Amino acid sequence: NNIRVIELLPAIDRNKPIIINIRESSSESPIQYEALSYTWDDQKPTRDITCNEARLQVTENVFQALRQLRISREPRKRILWIDSICINQNDQEEKTSQVSMMGSIYASAERVNIWLSHSTEAMRGMFEYIRLSTSPKLCFDYVSNGMPTHLQEFC
Repeated sequence: NNIRVIELLPAIDRNKPIIINIRESSSESPIQYEALSYTWDDQKPTRDITCNEARLQVTENVFQALRQLRISREPRKRILWIDSICINQNDQEEKTSQVSMMGSIYASAERVNIWLSHSTEAMRGMFEYIRLSTSPKLCFDYVSNGMPTHLQEFC
């Protein structure tokens, strides 16, 4: 029932190297964390980050999401659960066990961040359409690079 989480170190400059540390969280003493939902597409790990002082390769989408998540108005460490990092992708038994827990992992997260990709004109138009619609909608803390981030709740 344990999961791994990462501690994402903050950065003021988005071009600085990404540094994370992995640690375990037990169900007996759970910690608050955010989860990341993102598109895997057919991406292969090609981007380097530093994990526990060693090199770790991640996909482009995970790399860009981490770059964005570590920049905030108040520099602070963020505790995250990201499946491709927190689950050993080379251990089929672990993957099977952890994937079966993903519903509760996301449900237990303090916040779920969604990374679609870099902002595009179509995405900006879609979020503007949602903003202007009269239907119940999601609220966001702030907008980054023309894209809403940090979901609060339904309006």
